[in-house]
Amino acid sequence: MKKKTMLKLADFMIDVAKYVLTVAIVMSFLTEFGETKFWYYAVGALFVAVCLIFGLVIINKTEDKS
Repeated sequence: MKKKTMLKLADFMIDVAKYVLTVAIVMSFLTEFGETKFWYYAVGALFVAVCLIFGLVIINKTEDKS
């Protein structure tokens, strides 16, 4: 893939991580999860971490190594 396309994919993945984190925070204020609260936060945190790491790895691999 082209370098420009890979950088756009990395930016997209980082944006997805930010949006999921924002949704989790807003939902915690507006909704009462009950006993499943831990699982919502755990799955959300895992998804955010995976998207963020994936985006950062792509950026790292496409940077010029001068």
